[in-house]
Amino acid sequence: CCEIPKILRNSMNQGLSLAIGPYHHGKPNLQQVQNLKDKFANKFVSNDQQKRIVLKDKLLEKIKEVRECYVENLKPKIEDDKLAEMMLLDGCFILYYIKCVVGEKIDKHDLEMKGHVIAFVGQDLFLL
Repeated sequence: CCEIPKILRNSMNQGLSLAIGPYHHGKPNLQQVQNLKDKFANKFVSNDQQKRIVLKDKLLEKIKEVRECYVENLKPKIEDDKLAEMMLLDGCFILYYIKCVVGEKIDKHDLEMKGHVIAFVGQDLFLL
């Protein structure tokens, strides 16, 4: 995987509204959006828990490759199962957000976020 150059990493915004991946996971100031991730994951898989389990299993199959995408000193120090769940929630969140914002008809009510939070999330996702 690609690594963000240090010069960009040092000058970049550290995230205004959400944590994607393990770096900022669990920070109290990012909980508003974090609390929506499980809801978005369920909406993304149409509340089909079997589909969600299959997606997580596929992530677990690739978890070693996922870990290799991180800079050595920042590699996630969490269990494979928890990392896979985090990646599932983050991935579903991103895809559902894009579907709602970029889709044919913008459905901001489905996002359950205020307008300024939607904008901050978009800005944070752009930094990815």
